[in-house]
Amino acid sequence: MDQTELLETNSEPKKRKQFIDGARLNEEISTWRAACEKAETEVQMSEFIADAIIKIAERLSKRANFASYTYDMTGEAILSCVKYLHNYDPEKGASAFSYITQICWNSFLRQIEMEQKQSYIKSVAIQREHKSFSTQPGDSNRYGNGALQWLRDNEHEHTIIRNEAGVHPYERRISEKKARNKAAAKARKEND
Repeated sequence: MDQTELLETNSEPKKRKQFIDGARLNEEISTWRAACEKAETEVQMSEFIADAIIKIAERLSKRANFASYTYDMTGEAILSCVKYLHNYDPEKGASAFSYITQICWNSFLRQIEMEQKQSYIKSVAIQREHKSFSTQPGDSNRYGNGALQWLRDNEHEHTIIRNEAGVHPYERRISEKKARNKAAAKARKEND
């Protein structure tokens, strides 16, 4: 078989099977929203919508942007979707698939920021070495902060706490926010 014959036999592009039917999802959500408006309260969403939310959240969590994080973010994303799905308006032009994906994306970013903040708080708490240990009379043992000692002994293993510059991501974000606020305040003063 020569190359032209190969090209002719494989000339039809393969259609990728979509993991969620976007048209059906739009239709199901529109039906659900109409039922909610008619009942004037939240109505249980269909199983198809729930499955679509779960699939989108799980698929998005496997992207390279989020795959390296050890904490579970999909549960929080699913809860956010359920909480905010009633705000979806098909009149605005966005598909339900993209709306759900955006909710999951924002939820992942919030979860990462919260986890980094918690990591920062933990590292600061551990690094505060408490020197006041009460001892019994005749006790000659030395006491110390075991967690802090472990961090010092295994510095190469806890790179999540600090980056190469020695700055925690949460500290960097806070200092950038302060700098932006300072620049905005200066700009407001100049405009007044």
